[in-house]
Amino acid sequence: MADDSRTLDLNDFLKRHLYVKNWMNYREQSYTKQELVQLAELAQELFRSESSLASISPPCTIVGDIHGQYQDLVRLLNMRCPKVETKKKVMTGFSANRYRF
Repeated sequence: MADDSRTLDLNDFLKRHLYVKNWMNYREQSYTKQELVQLAELAQELFRSESSLASISPPCTIVGDIHGQYQDLVRLLNMRCPKVETKKKVMTGFSANRYRF
């Protein structure tokens, strides 16, 4: 976003984040401070409005702790397999503070 006063377009943000040309070099993508603040605010609103226990009906793909393997996470989210593409993805485990930046 060039104009930091604009409201974050979450779909545009996610497309830029997930479709980096060279995702092996994740430093290629940059974000403004305002984008990250707005993203955190949106997440905070969502967490406050949702129950801490999710009821998810099958089919779904369950993904465990990725141990900071950002490339594996991006690969999983970008999969174009009919069996996986239509399913919900449930992310479990702890992955914060493990990425190499």
